[in-house]
Amino acid sequence: MMKKIFFVLFMAMSSIAGIAANTTDNKVVDEKVEAILKTLTLREKIAQIIIVAYNSQNSPAVKFTQDSLVEFEHIGGLIVMDDDLTLSMARANELQAKSRIPLIITIDGEWGVSMRYNEYPEYPYQMQLGALSSDEMIYQMGRYIGEEAKDLNIYVNFAPTVDVNNNPDNPVINTRSFGADKEKVARFGAAYMKGMEDAGIYTSAKHFPGHGDTNVDSHHGLPVLTFNRERMEDLELFPFRELIAQNVSMVMVGHLSVPALDSTGTPASISKPIVTGLLREQMGYDGIIITDALGMKGVSELMEPKEVTLAAYKAGADILLMPGDVHGSISIIEDYIRSGEGSEEELDDKVRKMLGLKVQSGMFEQGYSPIVDTTSLDANARNVEHIALIEQMCKGSMTVVRNVDGTLPLKGLDRKIAYLGYKANRNARAFGEMVRRYAPVDTFYLESGASVDELAAMRRRLADYDEVILGVHAVNHRPHKNFGIDTLCAEYISKWSQEQGLIAVYFGSPYALNRLPWHTNFKAFVVAYDNTEINNRAAAQLIFGGIPAKGVLPVATDLYVCGYSERWNDAVRVEFVDYSPEQQFRMRGGKVYGNAIETADGAVLRYDALFRVEGELLSKSKMRRIAKLLGMGDSRFEKGYFTTTLDDMAKLVWTLMNNGVYGGERCIREGDCEALRAKMIATYTMRDRWVRYIFSTNVGEMVVLMNLDQKDAEFVITK
Repeated sequence: MMKKIFFVLFMAMSSIAGIAANTTDNKVVDEKVEAILKTLTLREKIAQIIIVAYNSQNSPAVKFTQDSLVEFEHIGGLIVMDDDLTLSMARANELQAKSRIPLIITIDGEWGVSMRYNEYPEYPYQMQLGALSSDEMIYQMGRYIGEEAKDLNIYVNFAPTVDVNNNPDNPVINTRSFGADKEKVARFGAAYMKGMEDAGIYTSAKHFPGHGDTNVDSHHGLPVLTFNRERMEDLELFPFRELIAQNVSMVMVGHLSVPALDSTGTPASISKPIVTGLLREQMGYDGIIITDALGMKGVSELMEPKEVTLAAYKAGADILLMPGDVHGSISIIEDYIRSGEGSEEELDDKVRKMLGLKVQSGMFEQGYSPIVDTTSLDANARNVEHIALIEQMCKGSMTVVRNVDGTLPLKGLDRKIAYLGYKANRNARAFGEMVRRYAPVDTFYLESGASVDELAAMRRRLADYDEVILGVHAVNHRPHKNFGIDTLCAEYISKWSQEQGLIAVYFGSPYALNRLPWHTNFKAFVVAYDNTEINNRAAAQLIFGGIPAKGVLPVATDLYVCGYSERWNDAVRVEFVDYSPEQQFRMRGGKVYGNAIETADGAVLRYDALFRVEGELLSKSKMRRIAKLLGMGDSRFEKGYFTTTLDDMAKLVWTLMNNGVYGGERCIREGDCEALRAKMIATYTMRDRWVRYIFSTNVGEMVVLMNLDQKDAEFVITK
C-alpha cells in the first residue's frame, strides 16, 4: 500500500510542471515545493528535516525503527554508513519503497564514495591534494565523485572539509584538510565543491566555524577554540566566506566551543549567536545550515538526545543530522511549536529548503525512480578514467623535502641498488614491482613488528649496496598514536642512514616529520602521504625520475614552512602509466601506456616478459654497455639478436628519441645515436618526422612507429 501511495503523490507532483531534473526555474521549483508542503502535517514537516543513518547489517530491531521512521514519521533523508555496496543499495531501495515522499540519500564522502563503499576507487585525502599546486584536478575529482554518487541516487555529499589544519596534534581533521594555507584551502575547497555541483550533487562546507586548530576530537569530547574574534575572522572563517560567496549548497556546523563567538561556550551546533547571529545574519548566508551528527559526544553528553535536537533547531539549523531518539526529537519540536514558542512559519522555511533539494534533483519528475538497479553495481564502480585521475594526482603530489647533492632522481642504473620495504604489510610490493621496471633492483621486506635485531641483520645484508631505498609503509595518521612510529626501530634506522646514506620514502602524514627530527640523516627524504597502491607506484617513479617532483608541503613542520619542497620540473626517464583507457602498449610524450601487446595470433607480450628481437642494431659490446646504463638487467645479447622486455625496449626507444640521453646521462654516444636514427629513417620514412623501425621477434614483427619531435611511439606486433 505504501508503494502505491508514493506513486500517487509522485504523479501528482509531476503534473504541476514539466521541467527537467536540476531545473533552475525558481518559479516552477517553488510551485512544486509549495504543492508538496501543503500535503504534510506538522509532525511530517518536522520529520522532513531529519536525516538518519542506516546500514544493511543493522539488527532487526534497528531496521524496524528505521522502517517506522520512514513509513509513519516520513523522515526526509538517509545517510549511508560503511557497508557492502550492493546490500546497502538494496536496503535503501526497501526504505524508498516505504516512503511516501522520496528520501534524499546523503553520504559523508570526503575522499569519494569509497569512504563508505570499498568497491569504489579511493581518492587521496585532502591533505595529499593540498600538495598539488593547481586546482584543475581538484575540480575534475569533484566531477567524478559527483558522478559516482549520482549513479547511486545519492544527491548530497558532506564535503569538502574547509577547516584550516594548522595544529599538528589535531586528532580528527588532520589529513582531511587541504592544509594550513587558508587561501589554498578556500581555492581547492571551491574547486571540489564546483566539480560536484556541476555533476548535480549538493555539497557542504564543514566544520563551521573551523575545526583545524583543535587537539580534541569532537566525536569524543568538546573542543574549545580560545582564539579571539580577529584571529577567527582572519583564519578559520576565511574559507567559509569564500565558499559562501560561491553559493555552496550547505554549511555544516561543528560541535565546537568558541567563547569569542558565544561567550557562554555553548557548542556552535546548538548556539544561536553562532548559527543565526554569525552565519545567517552577519555573514549573510541564506543557504542550508546543517548540523554535524548530533550523536557525537562533543554535544550529546550535555543533555538528553531529544533536547540536543531541539537546541540545534532553536539555534537556527535547517537540517538535523543523525539525532538520537528520533521519535522523541520530532515530538519535542512539535510541542515547542504547538506551545507557541516556535512558529510553524519558521519550520515551513526549513522544510522548503529540504523539499527544494528534492525537487531540483528531479525527484518529482515524470519517469524518476528512487530505486537503484543493484544487478551490476560492483562491475560499474571502478571507472578507469577516474582511477587514471587518481594516479595523476598521486604522481603530482609526491613531495621531496630533502635531496642532498641532487641524490634524486637516481643517476646511473649500472650499480647495485636495493629496496627495503619496512612495515611492508600492505602495498609495499607495488613499490618493489615498479622500481624493478626501471632497474634490476633487489627487493627485501620486513613486516610490522620487526625488531631492532631484524633491522640489524638486514643492514648487514645490504652493506655492500651502492644505493639503499627505504620505504616506511604501515604508519598511522594519528598524532596520539605517534603516527605509528616505533621509536627504537626509527632511531636505529636513523643511525644506519647516517653511516651508509639511505633514501627514505615515508607513506604518512607530513606532520610526522616533527616526530622524526633526525630524518635529516637521510640523503633524500620523500613524503608520500598514504600507503596506497597508487602512491607506492608514484613514489617509485619519482625516485627514478620517471615523473618530476612537483609536490609541496601542505602544512608547516618544525623544519619546513608550508609550501616547501625540493623540486625538479622534468622527467629524465620513461613514465609508466598504469591506468589509462588506452590498452595498447605505446609511448606518448615520454610516458608508457599499457602493460601488454596482443599479437596477431592472440598471444600477449607483457612488460616484464622476455621476448627475442632479431636484426642488427649496434655491436654486441655497445648494446651491452647501453643495456647496463639503461638498467636493462635481464636483457641478453647474441649475434644477430637480443632478448629483452617491453619496458626495456621502451627505454631504448625513449633514449633514441632524446639523442641518446637517459636518466640525465648519455647512454648512447651521439655519433652512434645519429647513425642508428639515420638507419631507422632510411628504413621507412612517414609524414613529417615519423619513422618506422621493424624488429623481428620470436612471435612476429615488432613495428615501432616513432615521432622524433613529439617523443611518441607505438609498439605493434604483426605476423
